[in-house]
Amino acid sequence: MSKDSIYPCGRINRRGLLTMAGGGFFGAALGGLWAADGKLSGGHIGPHFEPKAKSVIFVFLCGGISHIDTFDPKDNKWAGKLIDAIGFGDNVAEMKRPVIPILRTYKQYGKSGIPVSDWFPNVGEVIDEFAVVRSMWCNEGNHFPAVIETTTGHRGRQFDHPTLGAWVSYALGSANKNLPTFVNIGRPSSPVQLTGGYLGANVSATPFQSGDTPIPNLYPPKTSTSAERDRQMRVLEDMNREFRDRYAINTDIAAHRRHTNSRRACNCMRLTS
Repeated sequence: MSKDSIYPCGRINRRGLLTMAGGGFFGAALGGLWAADGKLSGGHIGPHFEPKAKSVIFVFLCGGISHIDTFDPKDNKWAGKLIDAIGFGDNVAEMKRPVIPILRTYKQYGKSGIPVSDWFPNVGEVIDEFAVVRSMWCNEGNHFPAVIETTTGHRGRQFDHPTLGAWVSYALGSANKNLPTFVNIGRPSSPVQLTGGYLGANVSATPFQSGDTPIPNLYPPKTSTSAERDRQMRVLEDMNREFRDRYAINTDIAAHRRHTNSRRACNCMRLTS
């Protein structure tokens, strides 16, 4: 048997390749943990370039207002006519459906002359400050798969891709380690909207709920005293330390330890007290 048949890719076999690659990934992960804890001098933590934006507000309206009723005027030459269509959701059967007429009127605003519907005259007055993109489209025909594609840029769940908020959090970093960088306000259409994907759980979203208590455990029980809460926090810290030492290289566990809602709520109370 020749050497080439044993090592078809050179002087390394598949097991050796996996061993060296795994060691490299382990070293990269361990280096990131050490740098984040300040134990690695010269480690790069933070944005890879000086960002121009300080924050991003992404208003995602699943099933919201149509593009043809806002900034993308169409004529009514097909209104009422039957066209080929496919069913919604899991029903992909071919069918005929009438084209719904457009009832909005449009007016061009600003130096750019961007047309804006009669629903948004105030927006039209400042339309030159907007960037209107009409070339976007989606492969999916159902809401939840479309949410995944819209928020991550990828279809399906073969890989756990980061959401838009996770990328922004990763790129801009955090100005305050005690407060969440990426928050989701309201009920997400899909859990994918909250994930950090392969960037890690550190850049995943903190969900804010509606009502008087946006974050669970934000307010301490009325029957609890400050001294009792301090004792509870010390016990939790001891338990977290023991758990952290045992599972130090698991990024999901490390992120959950650092960014649990209870800890964030505690930090919010300290900053506002």
